Amino acid sequence: AVIKKEEGRVLYEAIPALKKILTCENLDHVDDNEQDVTSNSSERLRRKSESSAVLHKKSRSFTLSTTLSSNSLFRNHHDRDEEKERSDRSVNYEEDDFQSESRSHRLNYLMKKFIHAISTVGDPIVLLIDDMHWADPSSLELIRTLILGAKNPFTFLFTYRPVQPSHPFLQMIQDLQHTHISKTEIQLRNLREESVRELVANLLNIDSRKERLLEREFRNEMKECEEVKDMGVGKEKSIIKASCNCCMGSRRNKSKSKEGSEPEDLSHPCTSLQRLTSAVCSITNGNPFFIRQQIICWIDQGLLKLDVKQHRWVWDIEKIRKCTVLNDVVSMVSEKIRRLPELTQHALTICACIGSKIDLHILGLLLREIFLPQCDVDDNEILAEREIECAIQEGLLVKSPDRTGVTFVHDSIQSAAYSLLDIDNQSSFHLQLGRLLQTKLFPCIYQQHFFTIANQLARGYKLITEREERIDAMQIFLIAGEKSRAASAFPEAQFFFARGIFLIRDEVDWKDNYRMCVDCYSKAAETAALTGDYEKMDEWLNIVLLRSKELDDQLRAYYIRVKALASQAEMEPAVDVGLEAMKLVGVKMPSRNVLMHTLFDLAKTRCLMKRKCVEDLLQLHPIEERHMIPALRLMNLLCTISASGKRTLCPLICFKSVQLNMKYGMTEGMPASIALYGALLLRFGFSITEAAKYSEIATTLQQRLGYKETIANVTMLTYGIVFP
Repeated sequence: AVIKKEEGRVLYEAIPALKKILTCENLDHVDDNEQDVTSNSSERLRRKSESSAVLHKKSRSFTLSTTLSSNSLFRNHHDRDEEKERSDRSVNYEEDDFQSESRSHRLNYLMKKFIHAISTVGDPIVLLIDDMHWADPSSLELIRTLILGAKNPFTFLFTYRPVQPSHPFLQMIQDLQHTHISKTEIQLRNLREESVRELVANLLNIDSRKERLLEREFRNEMKECEEVKDMGVGKEKSIIKASCNCCMGSRRNKSKSKEGSEPEDLSHPCTSLQRLTSAVCSITNGNPFFIRQQIICWIDQGLLKLDVKQHRWVWDIEKIRKCTVLNDVVSMVSEKIRRLPELTQHALTICACIGSKIDLHILGLLLREIFLPQCDVDDNEILAEREIECAIQEGLLVKSPDRTGVTFVHDSIQSAAYSLLDIDNQSSFHLQLGRLLQTKLFPCIYQQHFFTIANQLARGYKLITEREERIDAMQIFLIAGEKSRAASAFPEAQFFFARGIFLIRDEVDWKDNYRMCVDCYSKAAETAALTGDYEKMDEWLNIVLLRSKELDDQLRAYYIRVKALASQAEMEPAVDVGLEAMKLVGVKMPSRNVLMHTLFDLAKTRCLMKRKCVEDLLQLHPIEERHMIPALRLMNLLCTISASGKRTLCPLICFKSVQLNMKYGMTEGMPASIALYGALLLRFGFSITEAAKYSEIATTLQQRLGYKETIANVTMLTYGIVFP
């Protein structure tokens, strides 16, 4: 009754091609003669069909994969604007689920093009990146993109400390070995003893060349003395001991003349530097930073002294050998910090908890609130500068270029300062810092230090027990996770979301803070999918499906799962999950007689779209049913992945998608659905004029509405199939 007479005639003529498409495993095997079944088809349609089939055969896999991934390439501004109008949402819940992945794709693409451009100008370019052992996964992914986009002559230099073979950086280097990239690994070993001698001489302002001459002269004199003794000469040969810059005292005769005291058991002056070098090597193993810190440590302990009168450093090598030796630089620096004033130690501990760099205002605020509640200094920056002045003089901290903060000179110093905290008190101290910053910071600078607050609370989150504080912390973690994800820092985002999930304790939280709880689980699942942690994603999505009260929350969870399955190339399971979700809104796909249902929906869709133009579609009313927004987004996604998953259902899903968009209103996926509809008409054997009409409508809608998310889909379907 619905199908008109002329529509029935066209459908009857299209049955041979439709049967072939629905039953054939490969769409490329459709005969051109069966495609040209309409009575008004022309030679032009035949040529178009042949060229389309050839092009589709060459680029089918690329087209499908491109259109699939492009669904998440750009942010959906339309849904975001609609969601802002709903005041009951604390977080923009209907924005594109994978918008952060889009930003990551765009950043990687632009950086790859930039590196490719500057590496083809002919001039050699060297990019040095230090401390790769601290690199996060997001940075490593960007670096991988830069490497793959670079051309000769371009050289990347990476420095890193010894790490485990499972470290992400080493995994990245191992993966790159299978590409055309050539790799050279240079093991930077510790300094040799000769180099250590030069370094020690430089630190103590000693002329090492003069020392070598004196040492050679001394050895010659000793050799001559031994020869005289062997010849039986009774008269003992006196040896003049030349003074040097590195000995403790100039000559033994001077030591004897002082107050009649016994001389210290010193090594010969000419060999003192060599023996000091040997002692340094035995302790530091040639580590340059360790060497410098060890020399400074001996100066602090009085084992190395500056003789003001003789303008040289003096030492007693025997005392140095007998002193307590610390086997690592962290322990040595920790001992040095313990000799500083108590408030300076507290300041360094706070700095170590905050990070490698800390703002002076933040440091002064925390010092005042924790250790100096009665301080008479009003300015926090002045207070902080006063307490860390000693640490700056000792070479532990250095001021930032803008003079508003301080930075640790080396990360080993930060580790040493952090080790002053007892392990049992670390979490509570972090939580204390987070609470103070959360309550004491002025609103004008709160956002500037937002991540500092979030990090401190996240490192003490297990100690948060009060209900009100838990809810506040959940909100902070949720915002921090979203900001991290917006910056393509997906592991960090998952870290914050997981902390927020931990704070959800009971049914009361789900009842009183339902939206926040659902957001935490949903955002965490999305981020887990982006990081490849599909086990966690499934765990969190199951909780959302179990606890969710609203239909759009369930559809959102299904959408995330379908996206994750498609990203793993599991197209058929993805289509099954998506179709199961669509049953929630009353959209069911037949399990039998698929051909008949497809013919019916084709006729129905043609009736709906007949005489429709761009202006008619632009006047579609806004979607009133909130749950239909994620439902239509999921349906549009199924249109794409069903082309690779379940091809027999692809036309039917496309027709259903167009019908739902026409019924409920415009969505960002409608241009892609209309473009696919036009391509299917051509494949079914309808006139090229009709297919071109809908391709043009899809392209115009795409341009006018500015839906960047589906631009790749529309372009590939229009110019890859309809206009090849």
